[in-house]
Amino acid sequence: MSILGKVKGKVGNLKETKRRMKYASFYKKLKINENVVLYDSFMSRGLLDNPYAVFKKLLEEKEFDDLIHVWAIEDFTGNESIMDNYKKRGVYFVKRHSKEYLRYLASAKYLFTNVSMPFYYVKKDGQILVNTWHGVPLKKLGYDLPDAVYTISNVIRSMLSSDYLVSPCPHLTRVYLEKYKLDGLYTGKIIETGYPRCDLITQTDRYEIINKLSDMGIEIELNKNGDYKQIILYAPTWKGTDFGRPDLSIEEYLRVKEVLEMRLDPDKYQILIKPHQVVYNALKNREDVKGLFVPAYIDADELLSITDILISDYSSIFFDFLITGRPVIFYVPDLKEYTDYHGLYFDMNELPGPVTDNVEDICEYIKTIKQIRERYKANYATMKNICAPFENGESTKSIIDIVFRNKDTDDFGNKYHILENFVTKKRILLYGGGMLLNGITTSFINLLDHIDYDKYDVTVFSGKIAHIPEKMEMLMRVNKRARTFPRISYTPATFGEQILFYLNRLFGFRGGLFDKLYPKATYDREFRRCFGDAEFDVAIDFSGYGSFYSILMLSAKGARKLIWQHNDLSLDRMKKVEGKRPHKRELKVVFSTYKFYDKIVGCSEATMNINLKKIGYSELKDKCTFVENIANLDRVIEGAKESITEEEAERLGYDGLLDRNITCFVNMGRFSPEKNHKELIKAFNKININHPDTRLYIIGEGPLYDELKVLCKDLGLFNRNGHKNVIFTGKLDNPFAVMKECNLFILPSIYEGQPVVLLEARTLGLPIIMSDFDSHTSSLFGDGQLVCGKDSESIYEAMEKYFDGGIPTVEFDAEGYTRRAMEEFERACEG
Repeated sequence: MSILGKVKGKVGNLKETKRRMKYASFYKKLKINENVVLYDSFMSRGLLDNPYAVFKKLLEEKEFDDLIHVWAIEDFTGNESIMDNYKKRGVYFVKRHSKEYLRYLASAKYLFTNVSMPFYYVKKDGQILVNTWHGVPLKKLGYDLPDAVYTISNVIRSMLSSDYLVSPCPHLTRVYLEKYKLDGLYTGKIIETGYPRCDLITQTDRYEIINKLSDMGIEIELNKNGDYKQIILYAPTWKGTDFGRPDLSIEEYLRVKEVLEMRLDPDKYQILIKPHQVVYNALKNREDVKGLFVPAYIDADELLSITDILISDYSSIFFDFLITGRPVIFYVPDLKEYTDYHGLYFDMNELPGPVTDNVEDICEYIKTIKQIRERYKANYATMKNICAPFENGESTKSIIDIVFRNKDTDDFGNKYHILENFVTKKRILLYGGGMLLNGITTSFINLLDHIDYDKYDVTVFSGKIAHIPEKMEMLMRVNKRARTFPRISYTPATFGEQILFYLNRLFGFRGGLFDKLYPKATYDREFRRCFGDAEFDVAIDFSGYGSFYSILMLSAKGARKLIWQHNDLSLDRMKKVEGKRPHKRELKVVFSTYKFYDKIVGCSEATMNINLKKIGYSELKDKCTFVENIANLDRVIEGAKESITEEEAERLGYDGLLDRNITCFVNMGRFSPEKNHKELIKAFNKININHPDTRLYIIGEGPLYDELKVLCKDLGLFNRNGHKNVIFTGKLDNPFAVMKECNLFILPSIYEGQPVVLLEARTLGLPIIMSDFDSHTSSLFGDGQLVCGKDSESIYEAMEKYFDGGIPTVEFDAEGYTRRAMEEFERACEG
């Protein structure tokens, strides 16, 4: 394959690759244009929300006549009438992801968004990014959502890139800091002021919005007296679990409209339905619903300016509407399902209006709207004070003062409420690898369970998860006090940089020309893309296997840098899996990065010494240290409290597990060559022939599973004396309930670092047989194990000793071990 082909293969979809390359080209060559403001609202849906309110105000101010206003637009056709009006005033419009969009994204001085930036965006020095967000949340957000740890990455990195976050109330500020976990890492400022978009509710000319609606095919009707009818607006949020693929609920929208029109005075009221932005985007091209819904291109707060009664559900639109004093009704037919997934920050009884799951009830509420307003008067005032305390019609001016005029006080000398300085702890960035179920991931998760979170702010970074269930599950197990997000998309780099990128990952750092070809600026750009303006005190490559990430961690400016070693890496480098050596090239490059790290950390003293000797970097000896692997021994103890019933054992095929007359050996580990399962099975075959009342339990999974099953079948272990003598349990959520029922744990590995599973077995009080892998000395506990060779005969002889009572056990001080290991970790981090 050519270098070009390999580069394309490394960076994914060709169209997206070209886009990133073009953006990188602009990023490198274009200077910041001090007069350009780029607006991107709801991922370029239209001239909407807070960015739109700021835009309108700037356009009115002669002081800012020199500004060049550029709007990113996804749908030119839908926005045509609005765009035409502003084109006459010199406003530019660019297609989202187009060449011109990329140009402005790389050169605009000011950028306003209300959601998150494109995956490929990298903040440039000199740019000012303002994220206004798009509403006060009733429904839970951020890490409060169950899948946030693998879906939140782009939102978090966009927030971390922002110079300013706008918050209209302390409630949203808390959501930013606590629910998005910006507290401790965010280096920008939070402006607590009213929402610019709320100014539009009180300042929009009635006929302006009526004409805008008319241009979009929505006519505001007159009653028989020639006056405009009262507007009842139904504006629900999006539903579902995937923002990109919402539940459309068209039938529900139409049913609400039909019942209201049938039961309410048609000469008094007109019913409008405004679906959520993302829902409308999915509906806009459907012929069967054209003209039935208010288009997403109409700003919601401009529409609220002519709304008399609002019907909503969990949408933040009702918080804006509170400033009008007009009534709001909550229609929630799916309350249980919605709260089960999303959850709510406020009890439904606290809401400023009646709550129902019946459309007919809404009609009765509207018919008695005066009484309803009186009944909910106290709730209305309370909610307004909590979620709209700063709305005074001057919010847009406040934002402009702070961002464009660099003012921190209003015209009367009153200080604007600007929050900053959120960093209070030492910040640790930990790259944990691909999050596959293996020993490295287990020890990584265990370490995260024991870090002192009162002392350290912890960010967990991982490789791309890509909806792989195993990786998603592992990420879900990460301690909830850590800030967790995986890498998304790929590095924006020019074609030339992509070539250097590939060569660097192919050859690494070998001195001379190879080091000169290191595309440092590209890695620095990628680091900033991933982490925005965040800074770290310690950057750790805990995986130590992937060359890209080992090099990427070097871009953590000013951070103390540590890289881990989990095995005899010289052997791991030459390991074959399915005829290939997956680590050969990668580890060679990883080894070449060691000279740039402050500490090279073995997972045991023996592992440290073995790698120092075998890999050969004696000149870096002073950089070498070790931190023993941590086991989550509380999890082991709690897991062992669960018991497997006889019915469960029978259903799962756990032959002999609960029979005290059967001797059960157990092993746990990934089915990979270095774990030496083949020799273990051969050894057990001889044991089982001599001692028929024996079973071997193997817990785990991996690439050698089929091969191991074939070996067991060939040896007759699956049906000897009518029993399945080797039981493959697969991956278990709680392996300790099985392990505790077994008589002996055996680890026959060819090489290891410091196996966590031995600590788990010791915690369960199991006798242990372990092989004499090179680093085994760091896993020894006095007379607490029997050490044997790695061949099947040696393993067999060791297993035979069990029947003679020759396998020792030792009392394990789990608490003391963990305390010492964490002291080692902190010493490595502190220097």
